[in-house]
Amino acid sequence: MDVLHTQGVSFIQFLQDKFGQYDSWMLFMSHMGDPRNAFLIYFPIVYCVSPSVGRKVLWVAALSEWLNAILKWLLYGHRPYWWIQETSLYNDNTRPDIIQYRLTCETGPGSPSGHAMVTASVWFIMVYSYNTHITKTTNKQGQGQQGHSPIVWLTWLLFTVVMTMVAVSRLFIATHFPHQVIFGTVVGMLLGMTCSRASTDDLHMTAYVLGSVSMLVTAIGLFFLLQAVNLNPGWSIPLAMKWCAKSEYIHLDTTPFYALARDAGCILGLGLVTVMMTSKCPDRLKRHVDFLGSVIAVLCCFIYCLVIESIKLPQSNILLFYTYGFLKNSLIPVGVVCLRTAVASLVCRPKNHNH
Repeated sequence: MDVLHTQGVSFIQFLQDKFGQYDSWMLFMSHMGDPRNAFLIYFPIVYCVSPSVGRKVLWVAALSEWLNAILKWLLYGHRPYWWIQETSLYNDNTRPDIIQYRLTCETGPGSPSGHAMVTASVWFIMVYSYNTHITKTTNKQGQGQQGHSPIVWLTWLLFTVVMTMVAVSRLFIATHFPHQVIFGTVVGMLLGMTCSRASTDDLHMTAYVLGSVSMLVTAIGLFFLLQAVNLNPGWSIPLAMKWCAKSEYIHLDTTPFYALARDAGCILGLGLVTVMMTSKCPDRLKRHVDFLGSVIAVLCCFIYCLVIESIKLPQSNILLFYTYGFLKNSLIPVGVVCLRTAVASLVCRPKNHNH
């Protein structure tokens, strides 16, 4: 691992030296790759256009982030900004000079990259679903395979560009080593491929409850199992607090436990609102929304998600912090589904039931 770490640090230095003037763009791309955007941006947009694909996006985002947290606890991966300070390979004269940014000091373990993993899985689902829709539409129009192949290639090219920019930005700000973002991207794509053909349309409340509870139980079980064998799952937090250049760069909502609270809360919230809407107003839930209606719904959902995200959680009590985080994130799918359903009722004609 020392070879991967030292070579990785050299590459990070190269990126910071060559592209230092583009630090604002790098920070923007790193922010866009934040796993929370899968819940706050991608899910609302996709759900307002296609509820079926939107549900799948939320499921794969939660599963990807859950798996990422599990792998991080098991793999014990360091982050560059603290590794260069802790390793015995350097002394005060040879230690590399790495710049820290406001997004650098994540507190969880570093491998695999959560940004790369969640972004890869979610974007794979979105691109795959879009291409499947284009293929079906083209075949119905009798244009054959040649009619849509350029669009398919362009969408996968966009996927590649997005993943490359997210990966490079994570390296630039020194929060990951190269092998960590590559690993995260590969695992995320494999998860996306696995989930791409699955359907979430007919899931019952039991499936949502089991999914939510399983994420929490497996993670908490692994946490205490690691402690039982004298391994500390929270080993990375003291290192982040020790070596982060500025204390305001440290945020507790970058820990694996908060990610798990977000995942479990979102899945449970999606299940509750989907089952409720299906039983009370199934026609409105499935009603087609035209372009104008989709735009209105997306804008309403964005405002709602911004309000939810602005809610500050108490950090003085760690148990309350995670509990409120679970409840806070469960409200995201509830609001998105309700708003999209309301727009479908108010803006769109009820006679169109195409899904």
